[in-house]
Amino acid sequence: MKTLTMDDRKDLEAMLDCLDNGRGVLTAGEIHEDIPTIHDVSHRPGTRLQTAGEVRHLGMGYFTAKTTNGEVNFDGGGAMRRSKSFSWCPFTGQIEDTGYCLVTVRIAVDQLLQEVEGMN
Repeated sequence: MKTLTMDDRKDLEAMLDCLDNGRGVLTAGEIHEDIPTIHDVSHRPGTRLQTAGEVRHLGMGYFTAKTTNGEVNFDGGGAMRRSKSFSWCPFTGQIEDTGYCLVTVRIAVDQLLQEVEGMN
C-alpha cells in the first residue's frame, strides 16, 4: 500500500464526493486493497471488475467498455486527476454490473482520509 501525505487530503475528499454521488473511483496504482485500479477493469475471466466487452481506448485517455446493462467509462493515463502521491479518476456508468461496490470503496477512502488527517 502506498504512503499518503496531508497533500492528498483534497483528492481523497473529492473521491468521497464521487462515491457519495453514486460514481465509483479508480486509481492508477494500489493505494488501498479495497480501491480498484484502472487495470482491474476488463472482460478477461477472473478480472476484479468484469465487463461484458473489451475495454476500448477512445483517445485522449478516455476508456469505455460494455457491461450487461450498458457501459462503463473512465479516464486513464495522462487524463487522470493527480494528487501528491497518486492518480485517480471517476468510474461512471453501470459500475454495479462490473461487481464494483461503492460501500466497500467508500469505507476504504474514508479510512485513508482519517489516516491522513491524523498526520496533523
